Parts: sequence; structure tokens; C-alpha cells
Amino acid sequence: MKVSIALTGIVLVLGALSCNFPTDEHTGRFRLVATKPDKKDLVGTWIIDAPTIKYMRTHGGYDVSQPTSLVLRDDDSFAMTNMPDWYKAGSGESNQVLGNLAGSWDFDDSRGGFWAVALRASEFAPYIEIREPRYASQPRYVLQIVIGDPDSRNFMRFTKS
Repeated sequence: MKVSIALTGIVLVLGALSCNFPTDEHTGRFRLVATKPDKKDLVGTWIIDAPTIKYMRTHGGYDVSQPTSLVLRDDDSFAMTNMPDWYKAGSGESNQVLGNLAGSWDFDDSRGGFWAVALRASEFAPYIEIREPRYASQPRYVLQIVIGDPDSRNFMRFTKS
């Protein structure tokens, strides 16, 4: 009887471990921020990380020889440089065009109590999630732009330089 219970327990544990848990590095390591960050923590230059550069090159066909960056300034202005056009399409489709964008920014908590960066510009600007690490060895915050359908787990991730 005890052996049967033990074997049942082992089967249940192994079954749970084999489930399809999110293993994607873009969603697993970081969580949405529920507490408003200090502005000083976001002001500065943000650059895309290595997995985003690789994804831009392999899936988007973009020229990644010039850096893609986001500058958030203390006067509430921003500038994006060499931003891929796929954030404009709901499907995340790439036309292999990089562009620049400028305008103003502010904090936004209109999507269920999590904080984001709202960009305002003369043309469509991406919604930027603010995320924090699940583990202490990571940077304080990362900024993340969803590419296409959020369920696809395709993101551009920016870290502060």
C-alpha cells in the first residue's frame, strides 16, 4: 500500500514537471511591475538585448549593424532610433524598415494595475511594458515591446545602458 502511494506521488510529480510551463526567456525571467517606478530609474538610454538583436536579424530580416535605442529624458521627451517597423503591424509583420520616432513619454497604469511607459508621437508609438527581474542578479528594470500577438511571445527587450 505504501509503495503504491509513493509510486502515485512520483507519477504525479513527474506529470506536473512535464507540463508545458513557460520556458521562454522573455517571459520567464521578468514580471510586470505593480509598483510605480521612480522616474530617475527610467530616464536614460535603453538598448536592445542580444536575443532581440538576433530575433530582429533572423525573423525580421532587419539590418542590425546600427544600434536600436530608446532615450527617455527627464523633461518627458523621448527618442527612438533604428526602431523596426514590425511594432506597427498587429501581426508583427516585418517590412525590413527601420525608423526613428520622437515625442513625449509618461507613466501609464491603465492596463490592470501594472506600470508601463506611454509614448506620444505624431505617428503610432509602441506600448512599452516595464518589467522587473524575478531573480536578484538581473537588471533593476527592463522595457519590453510586444511584437504582434502577445500569445506569440515575440518581444523586443531593452536594458538600460
